[in-house]
Amino acid sequence: MEVIRRNDSFYSYYGQCRILNVQRSKKIFIAIRRSDDRYVALKVEEISNREIEAASQYKKRRKNNLKHEHAVYRSLHGRESTTRSLVWNN
Repeated sequence: MEVIRRNDSFYSYYGQCRILNVQRSKKIFIAIRRSDDRYVALKVEEISNREIEAASQYKKRRKNNLKHEHAVYRSLHGRESTTRSLVWNN
């Protein structure tokens, strides 16, 4: 078994963590970590294909948004520098 990192938003939420078997199958175990660092399994659930696809699409959208923001920033920054050079040359 492998414990999913806490910052992995698809597999963790609030005070609980989800444990996924090494083969990355669609069955996950939702567990709570006890004070003695042991995990208590609450239930086993299966992730639907739709949920996996939704997470994948969200990642793609987020990546594209970041690329777009970076391109806009570069274009604005480029315009500012050319405007400044024109002002300084005159």
